[in-house]
Amino acid sequence: MVNSPCASKGLKARSPYARSPIVELLAFGVFLLALLAAARQFNAYEALHTYSRNHNRWELDEFIVTLCCFIITAIAFLVRRWSVEMRDKREIQELTADLARALEAATVADAAKSVFLANLSHELKTPISAVNGYAHLIESGFMGPIDARYASYAKDIRESGEHLMELVNGVLDLTRLDSGKVTMRPQVVDLYELAQLCVRLVRPRAKEGDIVLMNRIPLDFPPVIADPQRLRQILINLIGNAVKFSHPGTQVYIAARAEPFATVVEISDEGIGMDPRDVERAVQPFVQIDSGLSRDHDGVGLGLALVKRFVELHDGSLVFDTAPGQGTRVTVTLPQPVPDARDAKEGRNLVWRMAESRLKAAGLNPAEVLGGASAVGWNRLQLDARVKRLANDR
Repeated sequence: MVNSPCASKGLKARSPYARSPIVELLAFGVFLLALLAAARQFNAYEALHTYSRNHNRWELDEFIVTLCCFIITAIAFLVRRWSVEMRDKREIQELTADLARALEAATVADAAKSVFLANLSHELKTPISAVNGYAHLIESGFMGPIDARYASYAKDIRESGEHLMELVNGVLDLTRLDSGKVTMRPQVVDLYELAQLCVRLVRPRAKEGDIVLMNRIPLDFPPVIADPQRLRQILINLIGNAVKFSHPGTQVYIAARAEPFATVVEISDEGIGMDPRDVERAVQPFVQIDSGLSRDHDGVGLGLALVKRFVELHDGSLVFDTAPGQGTRVTVTLPQPVPDARDAKEGRNLVWRMAESRLKAAGLNPAEVLGGASAVGWNRLQLDARVKRLANDR
């Protein structure tokens, strides 16, 4: 933590010269009355009257004396205001200089922190990878059969190492985001296949918790434009978070829908939920919402923070619909650009590759099925129509 020079100097919370405008007016009113009283005390009115009568001049003696007192009061008021403004200006300049030094010190400290965390993360990844690799070899009995107890110990070592690797990767991603070193590489992505991959990765954890995990994205969902690596991290973090805080016997599912110029992805669970007022805190780095159940789960509070940053890199939005005890629905909206001819061609080619691979996996002949009015064939036609419509709108 960087101590501010302003705090170290112990600057006053309020200037000793600062007063209420009403108090100042009252003070100078009293000053004016004091001048008038002094003028009367020293017979200024009579002296001026005698002088004017001897010289056959002024007759407004009281008015002239009063006006002189008022002018003296106004001059005193302006001099004081000028002195106060000069003092305030000096204080503001000193405070601005202190804040600039504090900001510079904080920037240097933050840069040093980011470099330290990045270097530390890189140094930790190599030994952790070695530990995980050897633990996997022991667990699988690659070098020969081992006792079941030792295999169980090796599994615990591997799972702990994988968890530690996730934390290290999260910290490394966060430092890269803070330093602006994350580069986006958008391309055409098969959202169904990507969601299916994320579901497969998280499903073992869901089975351990007796949670049903489903991918409700349609098989023929149109391709989306996004960075596949960052989108994968978004989905894995959100699905893993939903599974982590769900009750046994409940469901977690991912769904998607296509909107004009946007793709909307929803991850819903029937878990513990949270207070909507805590959502803003939940997406901050290293913050975990204070909940009796959440304390029983691992993690350091990086998942949602990374999701928020990655969604913002896509110029998208992240919305939480949640309540305590009623589960959570997280909605990710990813804007989709107007495709040019190259994007449209790449999208159509991806649709055909998707169709061919899925039909072959089902034991069907792609040439025969794609030649007819199949669902996949209609998906290609829908994509062509969408491209033409967007081009006309543009």
